[in-house]
Amino acid sequence: METIKELGHLSKYWKPSQSNGGDVGRLYELLFIQGLDREEAGRRFREDGKSASQFRNVLSDLVDKLIGGLITGNFNQFTPVQRAHFSTLKKYIGAEMLILTGNKFDGVALASNTLQLASEYGQVDIALSLARRLTYYYSNIEPNGRKRKFYKNKVLFFQGEINKEIDIELLANELNYYLQIGGRIDHVVADLENYEEGIYWRFNWMYFHSKILVSFYLNDLDAVLDNCERAANCFSKLNKMMPYITRWMPDIYRIPIWIGRGEYGLAESALYRCLTFPSPGEKNWHMTVYYKAMLGLYSSKYAMVIQAYTQAKNVRNKSNAKEMLERWKIVEAYLFFLHKLGKVNMPGTFRLHRFLNEVSASSQHKAGQNVAIVVAHLLHLLADIHLARKKGNLSLANKKKKAYMAKADTVPAYIRNHIARNKKHKRSRLFLKMLARIDHADYYKARVSKMVSKWYAELKRTPKTINTDLLEAELIPYENLWGLVHKMLK
Repeated sequence: METIKELGHLSKYWKPSQSNGGDVGRLYELLFIQGLDREEAGRRFREDGKSASQFRNVLSDLVDKLIGGLITGNFNQFTPVQRAHFSTLKKYIGAEMLILTGNKFDGVALASNTLQLASEYGQVDIALSLARRLTYYYSNIEPNGRKRKFYKNKVLFFQGEINKEIDIELLANELNYYLQIGGRIDHVVADLENYEEGIYWRFNWMYFHSKILVSFYLNDLDAVLDNCERAANCFSKLNKMMPYITRWMPDIYRIPIWIGRGEYGLAESALYRCLTFPSPGEKNWHMTVYYKAMLGLYSSKYAMVIQAYTQAKNVRNKSNAKEMLERWKIVEAYLFFLHKLGKVNMPGTFRLHRFLNEVSASSQHKAGQNVAIVVAHLLHLLADIHLARKKGNLSLANKKKKAYMAKADTVPAYIRNHIARNKKHKRSRLFLKMLARIDHADYYKARVSKMVSKWYAELKRTPKTINTDLLEAELIPYENLWGLVHKMLK
């Protein structure tokens, strides 16, 4: 049985590979991986030349090791929801052990109570295993027509729910695969229409998550919001002992849409709800705090950005995800740009070349985070030119102009090779073209404005595109950035 197999590997006291002489591991495999009953496992042991007494001793050893490693554990390191789920698993294996060792009366009573608890928590696989065990018991060991029929119906019900979970899981995996390789998902979208909201959280999680991803793929943001609202309502009605992600997910997908649409109050309320769920430092916590920084950048509440940046910097990144670490480096680069213009006060110093070396992984996402990196590169050079000119250091200003010209000259090829074909990159294309023209106009406001007026008008008409994986290219609305750039020109 897969669940008990996982439990066996969770034990810090024992693992099958560490069994004495291999007998305990062999019995573990027969009982819990191959799913044999006690009698059949004993027969297999005797076929291997073991006596009945040897089998009983090995079985007793196995029970001691599993119970010692798992049943007595309290899993204090887990969240209340995780502890509740592991408590059900402990009771499940306890019932199995009692039945296997001949204490059938207590084992059946525990199995019956645990089945009800597993059903309540949405642990359908455990509920199915226990229903099968009880059906067998009341059919073969202690025949009881009423109870046999009751648990048989439970088996059929939970088997149906398991099949639904398997079907939606396969469909969700297929959807994620094609989204990652850039393939067509028409057949997945059509299949998804055959499903509707279910009874248990795991099915509903995969169902609504898939519906939301499809809506993002189709760029139907109203459908995203609608599916998120449906998911939130669904999970609020179910048992509260669910993974926090069921309540975190409906809000976290709405936040970037609300930010992009300027509905900052809705985004902020959702953010603070989301921050109550993940443990500080884990990936989902960093993602939520990152959205907090984005909200501050979009709403020009720069104190909020500094607060989010400081939170992320002072809390250990438990996932050690390089991509998330680099996202914060990119946020830091924009904060130092604002620092150069006197908008925020950042401690320490910023070195452009060091920053570019620190975001090597993100720079590979040419149509995503690398756009933000290229924009930050040009913005810092412009700010350096502006500050050098203000201080009368014309030599430094000219040096920075040469660096700006060299970088701006690469922009047309970058646009052509990486962001020319996709409609969702239209705003980035327009803004990069505007930045590239500044050197052609010798940094004069009037000349630059005349050169880019057509692109700027088109930029203002083009709505922001919300990506499924954070606001990764346009960290500050390009219109806001252009206002800052315009003030730095002569």
